[in-house]
Amino acid sequence: MSALISLFFRFFRRFKIDSQKACTSNGGERVFFNDLTVSKYKALIKSEEDRRLVESVLIDYEKVLQMTGEVTSTLTENQMVKAMSCSTFKSRKRFFRLQFEKEIKELSNERRKELRALRLNKNYSANTLQPSVGIKFDEKTGTPVYGLWKNSLFIRLPNKTLNASFKFKFFNSTFFGQNLVFDLSYEHLMKEHEYKCICLELNQVYHINKHLKNPYNLWFCNYKCGSSMHSLIKFLHPNIDESFINFHEDSYLKFFPKQNLVYLTPDASTPLMTYDHDAVYIVGAFADTVYQKGVSLSKAEKDGIKLARLPINEYCPLYGTKNVLTVPQMMLILKTAKETSSDWREAFKYIPKRRIKKEEINTRNYETSEEGDDCENSDLCNKASV
Repeated sequence: MSALISLFFRFFRRFKIDSQKACTSNGGERVFFNDLTVSKYKALIKSEEDRRLVESVLIDYEKVLQMTGEVTSTLTENQMVKAMSCSTFKSRKRFFRLQFEKEIKELSNERRKELRALRLNKNYSANTLQPSVGIKFDEKTGTPVYGLWKNSLFIRLPNKTLNASFKFKFFNSTFFGQNLVFDLSYEHLMKEHEYKCICLELNQVYHINKHLKNPYNLWFCNYKCGSSMHSLIKFLHPNIDESFINFHEDSYLKFFPKQNLVYLTPDASTPLMTYDHDAVYIVGAFADTVYQKGVSLSKAEKDGIKLARLPINEYCPLYGTKNVLTVPQMMLILKTAKETSSDWREAFKYIPKRRIKKEEINTRNYETSEEGDDCENSDLCNKASV
């Protein structure tokens, strides 16, 4: 097995050298080798023994050149001194090979730099649809010309600048943003694949909040450090500690007054008809596929806080008896209701159409068409009055 591995690495090394040869050669021509003589190294010859060593090195150099060609184009005095210190032909062959690989690498790097310089300095014409460097001016008017492959009003923002803007928004949200709490106390009721799904959804919540104009101040309460969810969230988002999310092992009752807390659960009887910008809404981080009826309801009643449900039955009836949504859908619905002043029909557009009853979809389409007809009639009336 070891022999096969060594053979593989020898083949791979040989293939790498051949590819580097191809990069440095010009049209398949062989690299030029200088004629080496003993007189070139007369500064190193101080005795007859040194002369014999130089001759033996040059003979071995010629042998390796004829056998494999893996020698440098010339031998410097420093290389000759090191080759003279090698006592056997095998050691000198290995030394020539190492120097050859080093020279090939340097030549290939120089070749790449030359090609890169040619690409950068080449003047591209407009017919090739390639961008040119510098500001373009109109020959007649002398003003800058804007358009495709010409001057542009826009600049590219690097990721560092974008991340700085996101952090600035998050920093403002910690002081002025509305608080939104996610209750992570249901891990013991979920299996492994279920809390993995919740961790992925919480990661989506963070990215949704990042792109909002006025992001929420997110709170992850009942967060157990060292748990499976903790390790998975850290794996999905390694820099989660720098994301301005409030992670706390304590309950939300420790940080907010009870009169401001509203627990959103589908088991509540009171619909949330008006979005309150001063309330602190709580969303249970519970997988919708394994939702157990009454769990979040009993927890909220035990804590003694207000209960509410989204007005799905009033605006958007769904198939089945469970009006359970995913955590990212709850986030999108709440942010839309916040931005549109409790326009729940607009907010519920994030619910998949396959879950909405067909009668409701037809009603929506009919109302949309009526609004379009009214707009057309009003336009016609305006035109007639003109």
